[in-house]
Amino acid sequence: MVPLATRVIKRLKENGGLRRVASASKSLLALVGVYTVVPVAYDYYLSRKENEGEWKDKEKKSVLVIPFHRMKIVETKKRNLISFLVEEMGVADTKKDSRPIEVESKELVEIIHEAAQDPEIVALYGIFGSGTFSAGGYGHLEEIRNAVRVFNESHRRHHCPRKEKGTTTSVAAASTTGEGASLSLSSSPSKYSFAFGDSLSTDAQYYLASVFSHVGLRARGGGVTLVGPSASAFFLREGLETWGVKVDVFKHGKYKNAPNSLTEDDFTAEHLENTSSYLESIDDYLLSGMSASRHRRKGFVKGNWDIIREYGSMTAANAKEIGLIDCYLNVFPLEEFVEANKDGGSVKNVMKRLNKGIDADANLDSFCANHSVSLNQYRNRLKKRKVEKQKRDDWEWKKHQVFEKLAENGVMKNILAQRGIEAPNFNIDKDEYLKESSRVLKKEKIVIINVGDITDEMGTKVINSLKKVKEDESVKSVILRIDSRGGSAIASEMIHAECQTLSQPIVCSMANYAASGGYYVAANAKRIFALPTTITGSIGVFGIRPDFTELAKRYGINTRHVVLSRNAGMNDPFCPLTAQMKNSLARSVDDVYATFKRVVAEGRSLSLEDVERIAQGRVYTGSQAREVGLVDEWGDLSKAVSYAQRNFTESGAASVEVWPKVPSFGERVREVMGEKDGMGVFGGYGS
Repeated sequence: MVPLATRVIKRLKENGGLRRVASASKSLLALVGVYTVVPVAYDYYLSRKENEGEWKDKEKKSVLVIPFHRMKIVETKKRNLISFLVEEMGVADTKKDSRPIEVESKELVEIIHEAAQDPEIVALYGIFGSGTFSAGGYGHLEEIRNAVRVFNESHRRHHCPRKEKGTTTSVAAASTTGEGASLSLSSSPSKYSFAFGDSLSTDAQYYLASVFSHVGLRARGGGVTLVGPSASAFFLREGLETWGVKVDVFKHGKYKNAPNSLTEDDFTAEHLENTSSYLESIDDYLLSGMSASRHRRKGFVKGNWDIIREYGSMTAANAKEIGLIDCYLNVFPLEEFVEANKDGGSVKNVMKRLNKGIDADANLDSFCANHSVSLNQYRNRLKKRKVEKQKRDDWEWKKHQVFEKLAENGVMKNILAQRGIEAPNFNIDKDEYLKESSRVLKKEKIVIINVGDITDEMGTKVINSLKKVKEDESVKSVILRIDSRGGSAIASEMIHAECQTLSQPIVCSMANYAASGGYYVAANAKRIFALPTTITGSIGVFGIRPDFTELAKRYGINTRHVVLSRNAGMNDPFCPLTAQMKNSLARSVDDVYATFKRVVAEGRSLSLEDVERIAQGRVYTGSQAREVGLVDEWGDLSKAVSYAQRNFTESGAASVEVWPKVPSFGERVREVMGEKDGMGVFGGYGS
C-alpha cells in the first residue's frame, strides 16, 4: 500500500499545489528575513554609530560652566524672537559672553540632574560675583541648591522606601523623595563642584554657593557679606493725605497686611508679628542648610552666625579663616586647569604659578576636567540626545508592533520563539517593557501648568490649558506649578472652578510664592508640595477704593454726579463714599472671604473653625504651612512629578509636558508682528 504522505505529494504535483506550497514557504521565509535581518542590520548601524561616539569621547572629561553672575532665575521665561535665536539656534552664546541671561529654575535643575548622570561631566563650575544675579525667591535657590547637592552625591545610589522592596533609583531623585530616604555607595566615580566669585555680597549668593564642594574668592577685592534676610515696607498714608488722596480699604483678616502701606504710617502689631515670624522661619532654614554644607570645613563653627552677621562685610582672608570659603586666589584659572589636565600636567603647579604668595593650598586635585562646556552648549547637547533617543525608542517599538503582528500566526510565533523573541515584550528588554509599555502604547502623559500672579490674562491661559486637558484622555494627572502672590478673586475662582471639572487628579507644586489667590487655586489639589522657604497662606481678602475728590479740588476741578440710586457712584473714584456704599463694599469682601474659607475647608478636610484660626490673612513659610495643615509635603517640582507618576499612572514613567507649549518659530514671529488671539474667557471683566 502506498504511504499517505507519498499520495499527498503526488496529488499536489498533479494539481500544481506543490509549487504553491513552495512559493508560500519562500514568502514566509522572506517575511521572516525582512523583519529579522533588517532590524538587526539597523541595530548594528546604530550601535556602531554610538560606539564610535563613545570611543571618540571616552577620554573627554568635561566641566559644566554655570554663569550665575549674569543670570536671572525665573519661573517662566519671557518668550521672544531673540531668546529663540540664542537658545534654539545657538546664536552668539559662548562661555565668555557677558550678557545677562534669563533661565527657568526647573530647566536649570533638570540640566544639573542630567549632568549628574552624564559620565562625561565630571565637575560643575559656578561663577559668582558682581553682575546681574537674581532669583524669584529663596524657593528657586533651594531647588537649584538641591540639584547641586544631587550632583555632588551622584556617586551614590538612592533607596526610596516608597518603592517596592529592593528597588533603587539614582541619587538624582534624592531631592525629590523626602524623608526616610537613604544613600549607599555605588561604583560611579565621585563628582565635584567648584564655586568661584569676585565676591559673595548677598545672603542669597552665599546660600547657593555654599553647597558647592569647593568655594573660592578673588584674593584682592573679594569678600563675603552675610547679614540675614530682611523685608521692607513702604507706608504712604501721610504722603497720600498731603496730595489730597484718600484711600478706603475693606479687608477681612487682621493679618492681611498688603493694603497697610496705603492706610498706615508704620507696622501694626499684627503686621510686625507676621513678618518677623516668616523671616525667622526662612532664616532658620538658611542657616541650617549653610551649616550642613560647611560643617566639616576647618575653622567653621555652627554657633558663629550671630557674630558673623554683626561683623558684616569681611575679606576673603577673614572668610577663609572662619571656614566660610575654602580658598582665595588671584584668579581661578579654569581654562589653565583644563589645559593642564588635557596635556597631563598638574593643577597644583598651575595654582602655584598663577597664585604665588596666595592661599593656594586648597585641595583642588579633584579637578580632573580636560574640557569645558557652556550652559547653552550643554542644553543644546541634551536636546539633541533626547531627539536621538526618541528616534531609537520609536524604532524599537515599531519593531515590537511588527513582531506582535507576526506572532498572531502560530508558525511565526514558534520561529520567533526559537530566536528568543517572545511575547509580550518581544525585542524590548523585559524590565523596560514593564516600565514603558503603558507610557508608549497608551501614551500616558502628565501635564504641568504654570500659574503666575493671577490676572485675567493669566486666568485665560490656565483655563484654556485645563480645557485641553479634559479633551486629552492620555493625560493622567495635572500638576499646577504655582508661583503667585495672588491677584484677582474672580480669576482665582474661575481657575478653581475649572479644576473641579477635571476627571484627572491635580497635584500642586509651590515655588517661591503661592499666597492668597495662589493658595485659593491650590487648595483642592490631591497633594500639595511646598519648599520650606515658600511663602504661602494669606487666606484673606481686601478691596481698595481711592477717593480723588480732594485732589481734584486742589487743582480747580469740580465733579458732579447724576445717579439713579444711592449706590450708583460706588465705583467712581471722584465720588465720596457714603455709609451705605461702604457697607455694600464691606459685605462683598466678607462674602469673598467666606467663600475662600469654604474652599480651603473642603480642599484640606478642615472645619470652618479650624480654617478661621489659621486664616485671617496670615502668611506662612512652607515649613510653617505644613505644621498647620495647609501643605502636605516638602518637595520641589520633581517630587510632585514623582508622586503623580507613582500614584496616577500605570507605567510610572509617563511623559511630562508643560502647557501651554513653547510656541514654534512661526508662532513667535506672528507674536512679534502683533498677531494675537481674540478676547479670552474673561471678556471685559477687570481684576
